[in-house]
Amino acid sequence: MKYRYEYLAMKDLGRLFGVSGRKIGSHLSELGLRDHWGKPSQQAENQRLIDYDYERHGTYTKLWHVDKTVKILEDDGLELAIRPPTDLVEPPRLIGPFTIQDAILDAWHVIGLDGEIVAIVIGEQNAKAIRNLMNLAHENGNFERLLAANN
Repeated sequence: MKYRYEYLAMKDLGRLFGVSGRKIGSHLSELGLRDHWGKPSQQAENQRLIDYDYERHGTYTKLWHVDKTVKILEDDGLELAIRPPTDLVEPPRLIGPFTIQDAILDAWHVIGLDGEIVAIVIGEQNAKAIRNLMNLAHENGNFERLLAANN
């Protein structure tokens, strides 16, 4: 997954995981990355997880390095949202050939060659049909033409 920003506030990190910024803050505190006042710990500073966004009135927002912080939170058991917000992540590219993978509750992921989920489909038969159509478009070079026409 490619993130649109290098640093994010906890609220936006929470959106990546489908939880609140407060929940992210709790996880970071449990991991020793925030002190009991909620400020980034020396450990977070040493790992270069923190940056600050200064505003013109002298206030600032603490920002967390997205790649490093997401990895830390995933290693702690937090799972990224199935559909992360596209204002925070780049949408997946349509790189074929495509496969399908069972997800949960009869939802199926269509997976591109790069391992990214490019579509979520309800029902196995629907997923197979979409996969076959996408592979046919890929084999004939239609995806490249369609994507070029939309730019």
